[in-house]
Amino acid sequence: MEVSADLASLNYAARCSKLSAPDQAMALARRALQMADAQGDAQAAAEAATTLALLRSRREGQDRVEAEFARLLAEFSRLGDELGRLRIECRLAGIPLLRGEVRDNWDWLVALTEALERQGDAIDRCDALNLRGLFHGRLGHTELALRAYFQLLDEAQQCPDPGCLPHALAQLGYVQYAAGDSASALRHLELAGHLVENQGQASMASLVVAHLAQCLLHLGRPQQALEALQPWLTGAKRAHENLSLLSMHTTAAHCLVMLDRLDEAHELIAKALPMVGSGLREEVRAHLVHGLVEQGLGRLEWARAALAQAEGLLGRMQQLDLHLPIQLYRAQACLHEQMGDFALAYGYLERHRQAYELTQNSAARARVLSSQIEADLERTERARLQLEQERNEARLIGAYVDTLTGLPNRERLRIEGEELRIQQEGRLPAVLMLNINRFKAINDALGNELGDAVLLATAQRLAELPHQFLGRTHADQFCMLCSDIGRLPVLRAQLEKAFATPLSVYDQWVDVSLSIGVALPPDGGETMTALMRNAETAMYADRKRLSGWTVYAPELETVRPADLTLLSELKRAVEQDELLLYLQPKVCLQDGSVRSAEALVRWQHPERGMVPPFQFIPFAEQTGRISMLTHWVLRAAMRHTVEWRREGLQIQVSVNVSTFDLRDQGFAQRVFQLLRETGARAEDVRLEVTESAAMDDPSTTLKVMRALVDGGLSLSIDDFGTGYSSLAYLQKMPVTELKIDRAFVSGVRAGTDGEALLRATIGLAHVMGMPVVAEGCETAEEWNLLQALGCDYAQGYLIARPMPVPQFLAWRERHKPFVPLISRHDEFRPTVW
Repeated sequence: MEVSADLASLNYAARCSKLSAPDQAMALARRALQMADAQGDAQAAAEAATTLALLRSRREGQDRVEAEFARLLAEFSRLGDELGRLRIECRLAGIPLLRGEVRDNWDWLVALTEALERQGDAIDRCDALNLRGLFHGRLGHTELALRAYFQLLDEAQQCPDPGCLPHALAQLGYVQYAAGDSASALRHLELAGHLVENQGQASMASLVVAHLAQCLLHLGRPQQALEALQPWLTGAKRAHENLSLLSMHTTAAHCLVMLDRLDEAHELIAKALPMVGSGLREEVRAHLVHGLVEQGLGRLEWARAALAQAEGLLGRMQQLDLHLPIQLYRAQACLHEQMGDFALAYGYLERHRQAYELTQNSAARARVLSSQIEADLERTERARLQLEQERNEARLIGAYVDTLTGLPNRERLRIEGEELRIQQEGRLPAVLMLNINRFKAINDALGNELGDAVLLATAQRLAELPHQFLGRTHADQFCMLCSDIGRLPVLRAQLEKAFATPLSVYDQWVDVSLSIGVALPPDGGETMTALMRNAETAMYADRKRLSGWTVYAPELETVRPADLTLLSELKRAVEQDELLLYLQPKVCLQDGSVRSAEALVRWQHPERGMVPPFQFIPFAEQTGRISMLTHWVLRAAMRHTVEWRREGLQIQVSVNVSTFDLRDQGFAQRVFQLLRETGARAEDVRLEVTESAAMDDPSTTLKVMRALVDGGLSLSIDDFGTGYSSLAYLQKMPVTELKIDRAFVSGVRAGTDGEALLRATIGLAHVMGMPVVAEGCETAEEWNLLQALGCDYAQGYLIARPMPVPQFLAWRERHKPFVPLISRHDEFRPTVW
């Protein structure tokens, strides 16, 4: 017991000094980890390892400890420690956003921080508010970021870590600076500086000074900014974060450019450039300042390359920073004027003017928001004492009630489930998670007020169903507990009937449908926490299936600890060339020739061996890493087409394109850049777009597809028949080929409905001027039927399985033309495609 108490004290002391004294926190956490390992205390060891990982992430960047975060997430899940899991998951899940990845919806990430704020202690609440402000800042949500940091400022005054208050002031000042409100930013940053100096917090000083120097530079005080940075540049003081050090060198170099001390600026920026990679914003700044230095030294071509690199990276930034576009466009305009390209210079001047106007408007808005939020906080503080008694009386009720609907919240549902377990002699209830489909679209179309009314109407309709315990977990998600599992079929029918008619909301009819996930004890979990989590997993699976009812099973899990570890290794696999390009031939059904193939990726892991595609591709798609794979496959395919051209071969390679690629408006330009780098011809590459991916965001998708076609590339609609596109939308797509999904080919016999559907699809494509590829051709009978129906190409295991490039070329030489001699249906049917 004495050791446990010591361990708890050590871990808490380490957490309380993460910001104010990171070296001390590191020593305490290491000591706690050693004691925990010696005593076999896995819980205390995980807590100490968490503190060490967080300290490393601050010094080295989140990417450097991603694998350790994944390991800790798995460990806390194994231990059943929900709070420990939340502490890690908030950071691990936020890494793609901080890395600059673009997605449609990050609401779930903010919800994680809200859960940590609710469940944790004072340190956790400060961490949660800081992460929420950071996430909102990255997404350009100025008001939400400001509100989070003002709340952090209030919370930090009760935080046991004395470094939390200056950290909150520095972060608030940074957001105000990025939003254009430099005056308010300077006030908060100077106050943070005074606190750090008075308290002797050397570790916090580097962050504060890095932000302060940027603000002074923007206000036209480069000499003062340079003086503030001098102790860190000379090594007299040590920066505890790589990002702060990079920021300091970049800002100092910029100051020297403004002071016309170009040789010194060149020396500093040369030190800064090797540090890039700590953060996307600072990387843009470093290349921008590098361009300014080279321009000042008269090396215009080098300046142009540096500014072009900065502009390319700027396009990837989601986060709010209105100063960077102004500085970059001004630098580009001056450079191109020097180089005599006046038309381009004028274009950049116009973009500079627009960015400047946006900054002025944003600055005014930021000042108003800051004043409003500060006034709100002041009124809240005045009312706090008056309301304290009412809060104490209502705490037992309010802590368990959703404020909008008055329904029990997630914690109350969990407690109710545990109470039902006691009443039912150890049997937990079934848990149903219900999500309103398309709620974001409803909210966007009708507005927040009507969106709330839809939630209330949905809650009322659900509450009318008998014998259930109903609650709202968050946003558009409800939860039901069903103590009598035998009633589930009846409940399912009641739910379908209840939402068969629209809701009446403010004299408008709104169609609402639900995605429902069900978790049954004991297989769905042995605790209410596990059951509720697994019901959510089933619900997310149901949203994809659109079936309206999905029961949890372990195979529905899309995120496992092993997946997280594998995902963290995927970037290394791309960089170290562990991936392999496989090709599967597409055969012309009329003459048996092979003039095209589909490119597929395989992973030869140095320790795990050949990793099956299903173990990394679906997860890469969910997390946005699929774009990295697309880039690798495109480059590899292009290089091979160039080699084949030299050898007199002309083989077109089809490459699959993901939903993430189609939603990225910079994707087309990156493909064209690859064509230029490799020397490949656009006609030798075809991009395959799945029907469902094309329908994910039709307006953006069409723009990207048209840009690709305008650049000379051809597109194919893959897996046709599995999505939801209409014929009218299909006509709008600039595609030149249609691939029929294997589900419509496999097992089809002459004279059946399947044959009629194939005939109609092939005829439709031919009327629209598109050749047809049939996927999944596995028997000679299917081959003969496709020939008879006039299909143009076939692809499948009857012909050949995917194979490495050298084997593909050898196979192609042996099959001129390809003739299906036997059915390979049984011999080659894959266990995994």
